[in-house]
This record gives sequence, C-alpha cells and structure tokens, in this order.
Amino acid sequence: MPLQYFEKWAHTCHTDSIDCVAFSVDGVFLASGSMDGTVVICNAACGTVLHIIHCRSGVLALKWAPIRLHEVWCGLGDGRLLCIIIGKTKIQTLCFRAHKYPIEHLAFDRSGLKLATGAQQELKVWRYLAPDRLRHVNDLSPPGAASLTAQEPTLVTSLHWLHSGDDAGCLLMTYLYQGIR
Repeated sequence: MPLQYFEKWAHTCHTDSIDCVAFSVDGVFLASGSMDGTVVICNAACGTVLHIIHCRSGVLALKWAPIRLHEVWCGLGDGRLLCIIIGKTKIQTLCFRAHKYPIEHLAFDRSGLKLATGAQQELKVWRYLAPDRLRHVNDLSPPGAASLTAQEPTLVTSLHWLHSGDDAGCLLMTYLYQGIR
C-alpha cells in the first residue's frame, strides 16, 4: 500500500520558509524554525501554538537536548546558538556567538553533554556545563582536499554522534565533496 499524506494540523505562524523541525525527546512538543527568524513551539498532539520566539536571524537548525526534555537548541544564520528552555510557567532563552558562519548542523551525544555544531567549513565541539554555559572543547579541521575536488569548498553537510557499538561516542560528520569522516 502506498504511503498517503493527510494533514493532522497546521499553523501559519511563520512568514518565510520553514527550514527545520524537531520533536522533543518525549514527543510532547514540535519546534519549527524559519528564515523569518522565528521558532514556533507547538503541542505535538493537537498543534496548539504554545510559544513563538523571535530571533534576529534565520533559524537553520533545531535539536532537542536528549536528557533535558524541554530544552531545544537552535543554530542561527548569524552564527549564534540559541537555547530555549520551556518551563511550566515561562520560557527562558539564552544566546551566544559560536561561529563566524551560519550554523546549519547540530548534534548531541547520547549523554546530552556534548554538542557538535557545523557552520560551513567550521566544526566545533562543546561541553554542556549548565543551561547558560557551554565550554568550547575543540575545533575540528576539515579533511584535506581530494585531488578531484581541490577547487571545491569543504563544507559540513551533517553531524551525528554514534550511540552504540564499538564506536559509541564518536562523532560522524559528512562533508560536501569529501564524504563521511
């Protein structure tokens, strides 16, 4: 049987393209990020808009913290990282400059204590200390250019932490024209 599309619910809060969506770890919330600089947090079951957060730059990436159920991190077009913490009665936002370029990729390790961020050719790893504090752990250099692609840019295209097997805890990254590393 072919897959069929049906609309469960919709919201029209964004005024530009929606570039990222992510469910909270417990499935309670759905966050969407847009080039209009908004993050919309909805009740995932019924679609009720719960919060709209306005940023100064487009929202390119979203990732919920794996062990802090109601904490979502956003990669912004101006190189800043935004943390949104959803409490019972209020939300808290924290923001800081992390890259020179737009942050397009985010990945938490299984523990939720390491966050990898990718922004064009920049790849950084951060250690979570508290909601308002990350410590920069490492800058990872892009791979050397292959002979066939020496003139092409080496850009981060995805990030994933491995969660099981012999390589659990390793960061897997892909690069435009360079493959998987």
